[in-house]
Amino acid sequence: MSAQYAWSEHFPARHPATDSSRHSAISPLGELYPPATEAEVSQLEERVGQELPPSYRQFLLFANGWGSDDDCCLLRTEEVGWLREADPLRAEIWSGPKPGSTGWNSV
Repeated sequence: MSAQYAWSEHFPARHPATDSSRHSAISPLGELYPPATEAEVSQLEERVGQELPPSYRQFLLFANGWGSDDDCCLLRTEEVGWLREADPLRAEIWSGPKPGSTGWNSV
C-alpha cells in the first residue's frame, strides 16, 4: 500500500502503465505526463546526488511532471537539476546578499 500525500487527492487514480500510457493525460489541474520509471527516478537522484523526498518521488512515479506553461509546472525527471548548474547567474543573484542588506533583518 502506498502512502497518501496531499497531491494525491487532486489527481484521478491511474491504471498501471501500458504502452499507450506514454501519451499525455489531462487532470482537473492541467496536463499530467505519463509516470516516470523507477530507473528514471533513480537516475535523477544520482544526478543531483540526493535522495528525493518520498512525496516527490511518489509523484514522479505517478506522473513525470505536471503543467504546460513555464510559470506553473513541475519539471520532468530529465529537466530537474540544480539551479547553480541550469542558470548560474540567477543562482548567484538569489543566493547573494540583497543590495543595502547588512545580514539578518532587525526589528
